[in-house]
Amino acid sequence: MGTRVTPEVAAILTERFGKDTLLSVATLDGGRPSVRIVDGYYDDGSFYAITHALSGKMHQIQADPRVAVCGEWFTAHGVGENIGHPRDEKNAAIAAKLHEAFAAWYDSGHTDEDDPGTCILRIRLTDGILFSHGTRYDIDFTEARAILTQALDSEVPSRSTWFAQTRAAVVERGTYASGEFEDLRGDDKPRAAMFDETDR
Repeated sequence: MGTRVTPEVAAILTERFGKDTLLSVATLDGGRPSVRIVDGYYDDGSFYAITHALSGKMHQIQADPRVAVCGEWFTAHGVGENIGHPRDEKNAAIAAKLHEAFAAWYDSGHTDEDDPGTCILRIRLTDGILFSHGTRYDIDFTEARAILTQALDSEVPSRSTWFAQTRAAVVERGTYASGEFEDLRGDDKPRAAMFDETDR
């Protein structure tokens, strides 16, 4: 078992990742690994990213919340979850941090907070390996282990159910007509108007 997150380890993680950082995020797509690079931000045992509720990775996380991440001299496992829209009151604190960390591109047109499908992805880390100045730290983020067990024990909706529920929730918030999501159903490849190819 690894060490807990000591002040030393927390300081290294915050210094290295408590800013806009390129992070590889791997998910499972029907048992097959799928990976992409996102703009990530580390805060108190979790990584955060801005994405869209109908993106491929969010569908995969809904079906299986287990994820893996890889950054600068750091690899880890974690639990992914959609914590809601950046404008949700409960997300005010972390949304402010993300806006500051991602200031170089946040308001350049990539992130549309008027889109009700825009959401914050949180990855609660469970365990990881960190290297710093020749020292290896095997880290046990123990609090997240109970979250993983709870998530895996919950009922996972089918792909069609997930799509219908997510689509209905977005339409209910009043931005899109119902027909505008139909072309996503076939292969989960997003239209350019809704996502870009980096799938942040």
